[in-house]
Amino acid sequence: MTPARAAALADGWRDLPVGDILVLRWQKNLTAHLEWLVGHLAPGPVREALVTWAGTRRLLP
Repeated sequence: MTPARAAALADGWRDLPVGDILVLRWQKNLTAHLEWLVGHLAPGPVREALVTWAGTRRLLP
């Protein structure tokens, strides 16, 4: 799942099937420590992808 797709689904998560809600929760749990990790990475594509996920995480249920 991409951060954009997760953000789009998160907007109306209460209306989603349980399986989709669980996927969003799984994504949120996987990204729990990204803000800490980002501070230890050099600038580059991996860091930018993690920054995007960290921002998306705030939207997830």
